[in-house]
Amino acid sequence: VVQNMVSTEGSDQISVEETDTLLVVHAGGAEISFNRNNGLLQHIQNLNGTIPFGNGPVLCDGVADYQSMNYHMEDGNVTIDYAFGKKSNFNELKWTVYPSGWLKLDVKYCPAAYESTFLGISFSYPESQVMGVRWMGDGPYRVWKNRIKGNTLNVWEKEYNNTITGERDFIYPEFKGYHSRLYYARILTSGQDLTVVSATEDIFLRLYTPETPVGDPRNTAPPFPAGDISFMHGIPPIGTKSQIPENMGPSGRKNMYYDYGKTRPKEMTLYFDCAGNL
Repeated sequence: VVQNMVSTEGSDQISVEETDTLLVVHAGGAEISFNRNNGLLQHIQNLNGTIPFGNGPVLCDGVADYQSMNYHMEDGNVTIDYAFGKKSNFNELKWTVYPSGWLKLDVKYCPAAYESTFLGISFSYPESQVMGVRWMGDGPYRVWKNRIKGNTLNVWEKEYNNTITGERDFIYPEFKGYHSRLYYARILTSGQDLTVVSATEDIFLRLYTPETPVGDPRNTAPPFPAGDISFMHGIPPIGTKSQIPENMGPSGRKNMYYDYGKTRPKEMTLYFDCAGNL
């Protein structure tokens, strides 16, 4: 999927400018800004307008302890490396900006505890602009950690809805939630669409947070991480009206992955189309 969708070549040379607070990379007609104070992707602008995607990557669970960022030119690309403090759950974070305007993210992190509700990273995108999603992965329904089976790998598309399962709107499949085995996703919006491609297998795509039912949800409203759009190695399970998920088998437990030496981190590589190539 990466080879078929991601283009790294471009006719224009990359340029970089720095201010006290921003590192701005110009490539392929795109302007990509990073906040030097917190390390987060802050702004994407291209010839078609703004892509309001940013405020990330933020760990779904854990501490960043960001220290600094530095960039260098390599083979016509711009690479941005991060330095973190000893308390950080990040092992490595690196952006690569290509002349085409595609942006690559390489991240390695270790869970904060032996058992984790979430494993992954999050970004922000205004929900008010979202109209739907087209993605290659398991679908068309969302999943939970202990409710993975039943979907099919294909290219799917669904419109935005704010359904509360069995309670309101009754538009199915539900738009919001966790989706398994992401290969690529195109967030369809009222403005400019956002395209992301995953080079890592078995990544969950989280789309926003479903509203909590008015009735007593008990064990059937699992938690969601901060942010709007997440890319995750681990998601929470769901229970039933009368059972907590932990009592329903091993898959109902939290995500168990911990490395005391922080030598075997979870790894993820994502590509973002910042220039509107697709």
